[in-house]
Amino acid sequence: MSQLSKIQWREEFKKRAKFFFENTEEHNLEKIHLGISANLNNYFSQNFLPKEIRQSIVGIYKPMRYELPVKNILRHTQALKSVLLAYPEYNGEAMWFVEEKNLTHVIPNFFIVPGLFVDTCGNRLGRGKGYYDRYFKTCTVPLERRIFLGYPFQFVDTLPNDANDEKVAPLLFTSLGETSGLL
Repeated sequence: MSQLSKIQWREEFKKRAKFFFENTEEHNLEKIHLGISANLNNYFSQNFLPKEIRQSIVGIYKPMRYELPVKNILRHTQALKSVLLAYPEYNGEAMWFVEEKNLTHVIPNFFIVPGLFVDTCGNRLGRGKGYYDRYFKTCTVPLERRIFLGYPFQFVDTLPNDANDEKVAPLLFTSLGETSGLL
């Protein structure tokens, strides 16, 4: 599989996502979401000070089909109960974030990054427009604050990457009731 191009991986995502959702019962999806939330809570609790977390702005995304319900997952993540959430806005090739409630321009200090796949080195494959790659090239948010959450089928061994791609920290939820940290 590692010999696939980015375009081929995007087609592979459609197949894997369709198979996963057709074969995963709703109650198991809920367990997966809660497991991801628990894993995210552990990651934040083990790597960041409570005060640092409480004063945070977390950049999230509005999920598309087959993407995690990220806001719902954060709602169940105890360590992130008091953070402000910000969503991306776009104009041409530019992307920026606005705070959820008052719609003011903000610069998040943590990100839950969308994507189709992530590999063991933190290479992320998105939808192909490069918004997050360009954004991360121009901001100073460290790798451990660019977090990719996903369903089990979204974690792969190797993805193609190039000089324009920015890495993320992949948090793997391994199975129902079992979590692990970074890949």
